[in-house]
Amino acid sequence: QLKKHLQKQKHQQKKHRPKKLSQKRKISNIDIIPVAKFGKTHGLKGEIKVISYCDPLENILTYSKFFFEDGLSLKLRFINSTKPFIGKIDDINSIDDVKDFVNKEIFISRDEMRQDKDAIYWNDLIGCKVINQDSILLGKIYKLENHGASDLIFIKTHEDDIIIPLEDEFLKEFEVKENTLNVNWE
Repeated sequence: QLKKHLQKQKHQQKKHRPKKLSQKRKISNIDIIPVAKFGKTHGLKGEIKVISYCDPLENILTYSKFFFEDGLSLKLRFINSTKPFIGKIDDINSIDDVKDFVNKEIFISRDEMRQDKDAIYWNDLIGCKVINQDSILLGKIYKLENHGASDLIFIKTHEDDIIIPLEDEFLKEFEVKENTLNVNWE
């Protein structure tokens, strides 16, 4: 989730829309959102590491219906509940068969995502305007990424891109109806 102060400010105003992941895609009538990707193979019987995009990472374990990017259903079960997460795909029983899944993204439907009224999901921020403390439009958010120490917001401008850390000192308020993120940034 974004920083707690941003949530508290928004909670005092109106209902929040959730935050979290990266981008959503529409497959048929289902909005799907990436929540993880497959990592390296693990063992000889088709097990594979699952790299969670969730915050906290363990939230990946709470979902039950997974999809591939093309919308095909994915029957995935977790063998363990500690990091690194190890998964097993139904009907995949050898290391050779599971190799085809390395680095493929795993999606869930937006309907299954926990709808926390105090949360703002990453995909809600994609495309929103970013305005600084001087009421200057900096640009629009085109992606968010986690780089270890901090989540980063990538803003497309007319000249160079701006990258702002998702840290308390830079965030002021997310205005849902206006689709605007206010930041402390020059």
